[in-house]
Amino acid sequence: MLAVFLQTSAPEQLNPWQLVVGASPVVQFVLLTLVFMMVMCLYIIGAKWIRLKQVTDQSRGFLSLFWAEERTRTWNGRAMNEIHGQSAGFDRSPIATVFRAGYRELARIARGGHPSIADIGNVERALRRAQSAEMTRLENKVSFLATTASTAPFVGLFGTVWGV
Repeated sequence: MLAVFLQTSAPEQLNPWQLVVGASPVVQFVLLTLVFMMVMCLYIIGAKWIRLKQVTDQSRGFLSLFWAEERTRTWNGRAMNEIHGQSAGFDRSPIATVFRAGYRELARIARGGHPSIADIGNVERALRRAQSAEMTRLENKVSFLATTASTAPFVGLFGTVWGV
């Protein structure tokens, strides 16, 4: 028995590329799909990391500018105009964007001449609308990551079962 085992030739070495080339078209398609999903996820993760770093840095800068007002100036129309003018430099900050939306609505109401209590609701809606738009922008492509994370194991399992 041992002699028979020793006489059999060792199987030839297979490398991963040979396995992919020798696989059926369905398995190759599954592998390509998984590689595509992986590359897209890595791209999205990298882009999100860079974006969130920029958002964090610019938001901190804007908040420093905004709260410096409390220490150095009084809260009046001129101070708000200065903050609004300087907030344009914080274009990646969602906080600055929400501030600009509220400021624009307040300026529109002030130009009207006779502000009323009902106008406060307009400002609140403008702030909520800007907040919602910023959240949507920050959450962009996160659904692809979630979908990929939940489906990739099943796609891989399908490819394994098909290959066997």
